[in-house]
Amino acid sequence: GTVAWDMQRATTAPLLRLAQAAQHATEARDYGKRVAPAGRDEVGRLIENFNQMLDQVALRESALHDSAARLRAIVDTAVDGIIAIDSEGRIESYNAAAQRIFGYAANDVLGRNVSMLMPAPYRAGHDGYLASYLATGVKKIIGIGREVTGQRKDGSTFPMELSVSEMNIGEARKFTGLVRDITQRKAAESEL
Repeated sequence: GTVAWDMQRATTAPLLRLAQAAQHATEARDYGKRVAPAGRDEVGRLIENFNQMLDQVALRESALHDSAARLRAIVDTAVDGIIAIDSEGRIESYNAAAQRIFGYAANDVLGRNVSMLMPAPYRAGHDGYLASYLATGVKKIIGIGREVTGQRKDGSTFPMELSVSEMNIGEARKFTGLVRDITQRKAAESEL
């Protein structure tokens, strides 16, 4: 009786600690909690492998965080406006240059339709163009840089260069627009 009970407890106690550590790592995304070693048997090796796995996950999480921070820094310091939208035309990201160009803070545009940055009649046609492209694959602007008209928060319009590229993230289709305000260049051309 007591020998069997002691053997069962010696096996289940470390497994319970392992289960608790796994739950903590999953829920808290905290990979620093290690399980105390429990001998050299199968349970002990399982715990050792679990701890090694946590070390690897922590390293990868740190590398991913650093990579995301570098990417954010690049996007936020770009001279051109960078605007990413989903296949419905909703703005998913909007960098600092886009904020300067259009006058909207990121919080004012995120989740809203990108057509808010376009004057009439382009605003009304944008969703139809996007739907048509997604249905037919016929590109009118994607992959082709062109001059278009943008609209600032104050309602004023301005000439801009727009280059749109498409990307697939998993099953989702996304679009990234690079925007450059060319008001000064157009004024210089007019003077010439």
